[in-house]
Amino acid sequence: MIQPIKVSSSLSHVPLLVFPQRKNVTGDPPQSAQATGFLWLQDKTYYLITNWHNVTGWDLVNQRAVTDSALTRDSLAFRLVVLKERRDGVSFAEGKYPIIDLYGSDGRPAWLEHPTHGPKVDVVAIKIGEVDDDWTMFSVPINNISDLMDFEVIAGDEAFVLGYPLGLHGGARFPIWKRASIASEPAIDLDGLPKILIDTATRRGMSGSPVIAVRRGLVNPRGVVGMTNETVIGMGETFLGVYSGRVDDDPLGAQIGIVWKGTVVEEIVKHGVPGTTPFDG
Repeated sequence: MIQPIKVSSSLSHVPLLVFPQRKNVTGDPPQSAQATGFLWLQDKTYYLITNWHNVTGWDLVNQRAVTDSALTRDSLAFRLVVLKERRDGVSFAEGKYPIIDLYGSDGRPAWLEHPTHGPKVDVVAIKIGEVDDDWTMFSVPINNISDLMDFEVIAGDEAFVLGYPLGLHGGARFPIWKRASIASEPAIDLDGLPKILIDTATRRGMSGSPVIAVRRGLVNPRGVVGMTNETVIGMGETFLGVYSGRVDDDPLGAQIGIVWKGTVVEEIVKHGVPGTTPFDG
C-alpha cells in the first residue's frame, strides 16, 4: 500500500506502467516486457492508449521483432492507482494490475487502429472493461486534465516525455519527465503521416508515453491574439502526442524521437478500425 503525496503536476497521474506479455500455459509467471501507456475517456468508456509495436512486438518500419524473444504477445497488464481507504483524513492508495486480452475469442486483435493509416500510425486504443465502481481512480485520463490548454506549438518549443525509461520511476511509481524540444515543423506531416520529431535522450520502456509541450511567458489558446481573459501568464501545457521510439537504435546517435500527433488518439477512439497483426496479408 502506498500513501499518495502531493505532486507538483496532475500530469504525473497520467502515465501507466504497461506490461505486454505472453501467458505461460505451465502456470509459471508470464514472460513480459515493459512499456508505457495512458488512459483516454470517451463517452464514459475508458481506453488504454499505447503503441502498436507494444501490443504486437513487431517493428513495422524495420520488419523485425522488437525483442530478442520474438514472442507473440497475447495479453497486457497495466498499473492503475486507486483509492484503498481513507483514514483520519488521509487517503491511502494501492496499485491494481488489470490484465486484458489482446485477442478476442475469434482470434482477432482487440485493439483499434487509425482509420486512415492503420498500423503505419504506431498508436492503438484498447477498450478496457468498466472500472470497478468501488475504485476511486488516482490514475487520470489525459483528456480529463483540466489544466491543459490548446495552443499552437512551434519548432523549438520545450516538451516532456512522461514515462518509464528502462523501467525506472520517480518514486511511488510516478513517471520520469524526460526533457525534449520539438525538432520538426509541427504543421508538416512527415512521410505523409501525422507525426513530428523531438530532440531528446529517451530510452527503452518509454514507448507509448504521453508527450506534453510547454510554453512559458504569455500563452494564448489557439486562434487567440493579444491579451485577453483567456491569456495565461506563466506557463501553458498542451498534449502534443504519443511517443513511439527513436529513429535509430544508437543511444548516442541522433537522439531524435518520433511523436504521433495528439489528434490521432481521438481519431482512433471515435473512428478506429479493427486491429491488424504483422502476419496479416
